[in-house]
Amino acid sequence: LQQFDEAEVNLLSALTLYGSLDEKRGQAEVLGMLGMLKMERGEPESAETDFLRAIEISTAIGYRHGEAVHTMNYGIFLTLVSRIADAVDRFETAAETYSEIGNERGQALVMSNAAWPRHAFLGEDEQSEAQIRFALEYYERIGDDRGRAQSLGVLASVIARTGDQRESDSLFRESLRIAEDAQDSWLAVQIMKEWAANEGSWNQLDSAILHAQHALERCEQMDIRDLAVSIEALLGRLLLKAGHFDDALAMTSKAMGSHRPGIEFGHLIPFSHALVLATHGDRAEADRYLSMAHEGLRDLLHGLDDERKQRAIQRVPLHQLVHEEWTRRQPTLVEVEIADLDAPSGRALRADEHTTVRWTVSAPDDETVEDAVKRRQMRIERLCTEAAEQHASPTVEDLAQTLGASVATIRRDLAALREQGRTVNTRGSRVA
Repeated sequence: LQQFDEAEVNLLSALTLYGSLDEKRGQAEVLGMLGMLKMERGEPESAETDFLRAIEISTAIGYRHGEAVHTMNYGIFLTLVSRIADAVDRFETAAETYSEIGNERGQALVMSNAAWPRHAFLGEDEQSEAQIRFALEYYERIGDDRGRAQSLGVLASVIARTGDQRESDSLFRESLRIAEDAQDSWLAVQIMKEWAANEGSWNQLDSAILHAQHALERCEQMDIRDLAVSIEALLGRLLLKAGHFDDALAMTSKAMGSHRPGIEFGHLIPFSHALVLATHGDRAEADRYLSMAHEGLRDLLHGLDDERKQRAIQRVPLHQLVHEEWTRRQPTLVEVEIADLDAPSGRALRADEHTTVRWTVSAPDDETVEDAVKRRQMRIERLCTEAAEQHASPTVEDLAQTLGASVATIRRDLAALREQGRTVNTRGSRVA
């Protein structure tokens, strides 16, 4: 029922009682429940401490079932705080333990929880679908409604990525109905959020915005701030796509105000803000937040091998979008060895009379200059300026080779720039 404060009081009392009795198994169980409570309430640091202590105690006393449960729940926590490589490791450990003790229900639990990060973060949809269908068959067999709702929600998202919108929509609707009937508000919010995200990709914007707003209202009622922040970012992107620019800016600004490490899909919060800022014409700030988002994506995939990391970027649409937007906004830089500014002319230069300069061949805003000739001339002026700042002087040939133009074209461009009074010093032709 998400009565967090009352539940915490009772759990802490139980922990004290088990401590006075030196009942280790009871302590582990309570610590595990406290970890779940704090995870859902949005207190990641304290939740992690409780999970790790529960695992430690269970392992020390040989309580294998508790060890598996708390390790699996810790994997769920790691997924929510976007530590994906660690989460996958924990799920695999929990699955092995459940298998060793012959616990089929535990195996289904692990599979249903491991399927989400495999799909949402790693793009491993075939493995994810196999895991979730195994879990769903078990939950249906034993009549576990919460397990069914969770499994159907994940399956709906996996199916959505195949392009089967109708089937995915039907699965989302059914999973939400079951979660609501089971009075699991936290799970219902997660389902609404993912449904809204997929509806946005299908351009069903009215329905997507409505689901996101309902999810956000539910978060506020339950005081689940971390989940609310990621929904605010999603809602901002949806409002932007629907053309509600000011509302989108207000929403992503609110999300950024609460942004901190440890939020699921946390890198999408600055990314959403960057998209909105770019639409409002604030390109410099948009680039700053875009860099923040790309760094967050790198952190999210940290710990994965290079092949798995690249596969995740290619297969998860939002990963790919963040990476492509960031790449598109990066300058093209090269290092070129050219003559030192004070090098003599009239003879071949010695090695020590050259300087290695770092040149910006192209910058993201170059494309705002539509005329190709003017754009090339702007780049020539920038290269000459950067060379002078690094105490070097390029030849016409240096500029031509770097820009992929002919020497004759560069000479004409230089002449035009000098006629405009621009400073474009080249070797053998110093113009103040």
